[in-house]
Amino acid sequence: MSSYSVTITIDDASIKQLYASGYQLCCLLAAQVGDASTLPLLWSTTKSYMETNVVSWPTTCTVFTAAAPAGPLAAGDVVTAGWSTLMSLGQLLTVQATGNGTISNDGEPGVFAVLNASTTGLLCGLAAAGLPLCALPLPGQTGQVVNSLPKIMLFFANGQLPPLGTAIDKWPGGRTAALLVDASQGNNPTVGFNLNTGWNYQQQGWGTPVPFTEALAPYLIVPEQALVAQRMRLVQRRLPTS
Repeated sequence: MSSYSVTITIDDASIKQLYASGYQLCCLLAAQVGDASTLPLLWSTTKSYMETNVVSWPTTCTVFTAAAPAGPLAAGDVVTAGWSTLMSLGQLLTVQATGNGTISNDGEPGVFAVLNASTTGLLCGLAAAGLPLCALPLPGQTGQVVNSLPKIMLFFANGQLPPLGTAIDKWPGGRTAALLVDASQGNNPTVGFNLNTGWNYQQQGWGTPVPFTEALAPYLIVPEQALVAQRMRLVQRRLPTS
């Protein structure tokens, strides 16, 4: 299976300081959506890092459904995938109240499409390497379209970290500055990290710095007007009108 990857180098002094302060390396992945209420999910954390580290993730995502929270999807909600499947772009997953579904070729071009044919609210989203990366609300009798982006956000955080699958807007605790890395076109970029000076990516165009004061979701969730139109068209085509 093909994958994207980013190499992270950390100087020895920073490694010692990071370990002493209990920092973990955190990773979140990006998605292109037709619904601005989508939220990224904490995808990966690790306490194990060394001078040279490689973070990789598959180019192919799975689509999942999950139980909906009691209220609107919000930062801090923990999303646990209930049912998941491999799909191809352009396919449609039609699900019932249980979250299980069937796949057809009647979706929208270039995206994963999910249609809730029931009257029970659910969540849907994408997962990489079996770990959910974003979640979208999926009320009854509505649909969603989504696609993954070859971008990963990297930062170090300490203290009590939220569990994997937690919906993130602004990071809930202390963290370093983050770096959003575009790993498209197989460039397998290398970045450096120093606890005092932050991320070193030599100001390459594939890197976007994210100050520690800023919310993360706007960098990771990319609403596209074309996907909004595809979402509306999907629902109009596939759900019966009264």
